[in-house]
Parts: sequence; C-alpha cells; structure tokens
Amino acid sequence: MKQLFFLIILGLLFIGSLVSCTQQSQEENISPVNTRNSDTVATISGLGVILRTPESRFDNLKDYNFKTNYLFLEENNQLRMHYIDEGNPNGKVILLMHGNPSWVYNLRKMIPLLTQAGYRVICPDLIGFGRSDKPTNRQVHTYDNQVKWVEKFIKLLNLNQIHLHCQDWGGLIGLRIAAMNQSLFAKIAISNQY
Repeated sequence: MKQLFFLIILGLLFIGSLVSCTQQSQEENISPVNTRNSDTVATISGLGVILRTPESRFDNLKDYNFKTNYLFLEENNQLRMHYIDEGNPNGKVILLMHGNPSWVYNLRKMIPLLTQAGYRVICPDLIGFGRSDKPTNRQVHTYDNQVKWVEKFIKLLNLNQIHLHCQDWGGLIGLRIAAMNQSLFAKIAISNQY
C-alpha cells in the first residue's frame, strides 16, 4: 500500500506540474461558448452562467435505461452534478470515473454486469459533461475544481470502502481524491491512464 501511495503522489506531482505549465497558455486562448443547445439555469459568482442540457437530448439512448440522480455542489444549490446509482444499496460500492470528453454513457455496458454481481455502482458525470451542469466560464474548468467537486460528491453520498475504477481524466481526478482520502477507498483499478 505504501508503494501504491508513493506512485500516486509521484504521478500527481507530475500532473500538477503539467497543469500549471499549460494554465497560462489556456487562459490566453479562450473562445466563445456555443449555447444553442442548452438552457441557462443560473449565474453563479465565479462560475459564470450555468448551462444545462435539456433532458430531451437524452431521450431514447441505446442501452441507457438508468435512473437519473442529481446532487447540488455549490452555494444556493445551483451547480448540479448528475450521477447513476444502481444495484444493491447495501452492496460494496464501485465508483466508476469516466474520462474526457465522455460521460457516464460510456460506462453503460459495465454497469449491468457489476450490479448483477451484487455491487452498488455509482458513476458521476463530471461537471461540464453529460447531464451535469456546464459553467460557461472556461477558467473554472480546472483539474483542482474537478477534484473539489468529485470529493464533495463522494462526501455528500457518504461513500466509504470504495472500489474505484477510473480511466483517462477520471483517473487523474479519482487517484488524487484517493490519495487525499485513503480511508475511504478499499481497492483501485486503473485503465487507459496517462
């Protein structure tokens, strides 16, 4: 476990240095946001206008018959994160973290297999993706904010003994949260990770 913790910390330090090196160049290349296919639901100080994709955009998706759940993460309950919570409510928790630029739809084939095995499967849509809200202020779409939002999500659901499966950016976010909250995690599986 100590070796895993060391590798996670080493990886996070490397990622942190990449993020800080590219942050300035990203801030200089900001383009307008296309708002045609979304509803404006709020304006939050520091986050800007919040867009929400209409539910009708998710009608009739192939192999996607999951209950829609939401948690609110920011002040005044205005920033909404979508998540799937399927399976045995008393089963071991598997937290599936998607990558960029996907959303939980990408995990739809895994969920039934895991729930049939008796697990409780939880899959959040990262802020800015899928059914979760989309702040228009591009400067708030940072690694640190994604970590903060997912960590708050985990704590609001009171999850523990988590079996984390993460891939792509979901790995960068999930592994940092696991390193900062080791007591909440039982096992970690990583795929398609940098």
